[in-house]
Amino acid sequence: MHTKGEASKKIKEMLGLDICIYFGNDLNDITMFSNAIEDNDFIVIANNEYKGITEMLENYLKEECRIKGIEWESTKLLVLEDENVNSFLNKISKILGVLSSGKMSQNLRKKYRVDIKQQNRLTKQRKKTVDYKGKKHSNICR
Repeated sequence: MHTKGEASKKIKEMLGLDICIYFGNDLNDITMFSNAIEDNDFIVIANNEYKGITEMLENYLKEECRIKGIEWESTKLLVLEDENVNSFLNKISKILGVLSSGKMSQNLRKKYRVDIKQQNRLTKQRKKTVDYKGKKHSNICR
């Protein structure tokens, strides 16, 4: 028998991902969330009050953090009410679309006023100091 934790870890390794968002709503997601805590990834729990699972998951994860010496406050956790899950997934897909290239990403960046390349642009603007015949010049592109 395999767990969601084993599967998610393998997929993350196979794809060479640095950061993941783990989404779940039941006790069978514990191993997956445990990996998220270890890797400092994101955890999204869909709260289903009828099941009363969210509180159990949080208590388990708090204890796991304590055992592993990880501060619970540093865990990237988002708890959503069931009625907000579809809206969240829609928004996150748009955000992930911004990270892709092409016309769609440009439109999304404009619409949501997102500039993910700001740091890269600053890096490109500052060229290294170049030595021309013993004189150093610092070129900044504008």
